[in-house]
Amino acid sequence: MTDARVASLHAKTSIAVAKAVAYLRAKQSYNGGFCFYKYAYLDQPNLHDTYHALQALQLSGATISRRDEILLYLAHTEPLDASDLFYSVFSLDSLGQFSMVPPAHMTRVQALRVKCLEAAADV
Repeated sequence: MTDARVASLHAKTSIAVAKAVAYLRAKQSYNGGFCFYKYAYLDQPNLHDTYHALQALQLSGATISRRDEILLYLAHTEPLDASDLFYSVFSLDSLGQFSMVPPAHMTRVQALRVKCLEAAADV
């Protein structure tokens, strides 16, 4: 591959990443969470979309803007099920704030761990 071809691919990749980051930032809600189906008339942030937006932004190397609002959203959003619990705990961890995981969440994580180990033992 020629140097010109490499430079062209790098430029195209940089543009694509910048567009993806802009898309993700546009999906951030007023309260800090993310909602991928966010429109002017519909804005329902959720733990799933917030986790994946954070992972994509970090993978792109972008700065996480409105970090304090994201942390408040995560701290005040009650996980409804096991997947929400996963997204909540790992979102906080990916932001370097594992210590903010509420004790009640950790109790639920431990209970799920026990259930998984019991289920694995039955296999």
